[in-house]
Amino acid sequence: MTPRARRTILIAAIAAFALAQAPAFQKELKSKQSQLEQLRKEISQYEKKIRDREKKENTTLEQLDDYGKQEALLKKLVKKLHAEEAGLEASINATTNSVSGLGEQVDHLKKQYAGYVRSAYLRGTTGDLELVLSSGSVNQLFVRAEYLKRFSAQRKRDLGEITDKRRTLQDEQDLLARQLGARQRLIADKSAEQGKLKKMTTKKKNVLAGIRRDKKNYQKEIDRRRTDFQEVGKKIAALIERDAKKKAATPGAKPPAPAGGGAFEVSRGGLGWPVDGGRILTKYGTQQHPVLHTLTENKGIDISVPTGSRVSAVSPGEVSTIWWLPSFGNLVIVAHEGGYRTVYAHLGDIDVDEGQKVTAGQSLGKSGEGLSGPMLHFEVWRGRETLDPEKWLGSRTVSRK
Repeated sequence: MTPRARRTILIAAIAAFALAQAPAFQKELKSKQSQLEQLRKEISQYEKKIRDREKKENTTLEQLDDYGKQEALLKKLVKKLHAEEAGLEASINATTNSVSGLGEQVDHLKKQYAGYVRSAYLRGTTGDLELVLSSGSVNQLFVRAEYLKRFSAQRKRDLGEITDKRRTLQDEQDLLARQLGARQRLIADKSAEQGKLKKMTTKKKNVLAGIRRDKKNYQKEIDRRRTDFQEVGKKIAALIERDAKKKAATPGAKPPAPAGGGAFEVSRGGLGWPVDGGRILTKYGTQQHPVLHTLTENKGIDISVPTGSRVSAVSPGEVSTIWWLPSFGNLVIVAHEGGYRTVYAHLGDIDVDEGQKVTAGQSLGKSGEGLSGPMLHFEVWRGRETLDPEKWLGSRTVSRK
C-alpha cells in the first residue's frame, strides 16, 4: 500500500470518527450544561441565604457554613469547567485534523477529475471512436470499448466522490464551528466563575476572622465538632454495610472478613504522613482546648500546615466518600485493604473523585483551615473503631506543642 493510500484511509477514518461524534458531542454538551446549571442553581441558593443572614445577623458559624458550602460548590464548578475545556480541546484538534485532511482529498480529486475532463475534451467523441476503430483485432476492439465504458463510469464515480467529500467537509466545518463557539463560551464562563470564587474566598476569610474574635463561637464549635465526629462514625458504618451488601450480592464472593490484616496493617508505624512539615496542634484522645482550656475528645490528630499544602493518601486505596461537614469543611474518606479507612478533613481543594483508586503519596487535594487556623484533621479507622494515627504513621521531623 502506497503512503498516499495509507494517508487517505487514515483521513477517512478520522473523518468518519469525527462525524460519528457530532451527535454525541451535542448530547454530551447538553448533559454537561445541565450538570453545570444544577451546580449554579445550588450556588445561587447559598448566595441568597448569605444575603439574608447578612441582613439579620452578626457574623455567625452558620454564616461561615454558607460561605464554605458556596465556596466548595464554586470550586467544583470551576474544576468541571477545566475538565470540559480539556475534553473540548481534544475534540477540536481531532476535527481540525479531519477538516484539513478532507480539504486535501477534495483538492486532489478535483485536480484528478479536471485532468479527465481535459483529456476527454481534447480527444472528444471522435477520438474515442477512432481509438475503437483502430483496433488491430476484434478482441482488442472489445477491450478498448470496455475500457472507454469503464473510464466514463469512473469519471462519474469520481464526480460523486467529490460531491460526497465536499458535503462531509462542510459537516466537519460546521461541527468545528460549534466546538469553537462552545470553547469561547466555556472560557468566558470559567473566567466569571473564577472571579466569583476569588471574591468568595476573601469574604470567607473576613467572616472567619470575625468569628475567631468571639470566644462563644469556640464552645459552639466544640459542640458541632462532637456532632461531626458522630456523623463520620455513622458514615463509616454505612460504608461498611454497603460493602458487605455488595459482596453478598456477588456470586461466589467470600463473606466479609473481620477488620484487620492486609498491606495497611503491615505498614503500621511506617505509613507516610498526609502532609509534609507542620506541627501537631491536637493529639488523639482527650485533650485540653487551646483557647477555652476545657477537655475535649479528638478522634484523630490536627496538624498545623499552611493553607494550600499538598494532602496525600497515606496508603493505596479507593476514595469512598467526598463530603462536607460544618466543623470539618470538605473531607475525603479513603478505604484501604483489611477494612481500614483514613479521613482527611479541612481540605481547601479536592483533586480526586469518588470511586477513584489512589496510590500511596498521591495528592488528594490541598489543605484549608478551621476555626483554630490553617490545618489538616486526619483520622485512622479499623472497622468502626478509631485508632491513634501517630502509632500508624512513620517517623519524620514534626514538632509537637
